[in-house]
Amino acid sequence: MRFFVFYLGLVLFIVGLAYPLGIGEANIFKYILYIGIITFGIGILLLPGKTN
Repeated sequence: MRFFVFYLGLVLFIVGLAYPLGIGEANIFKYILYIGIITFGIGILLLPGKTN
């Protein structure tokens, strides 16, 4: 589940980059970018860390 959230956020972030790059002008790309950033951040926080 942790890796799913991480990779889902990464994919949404990459697809959402179409808006600031000018590839897509629809508002949906802007919202996909926002959701991707949030999901990617949560996915990073959920990844297991190193234990000493």
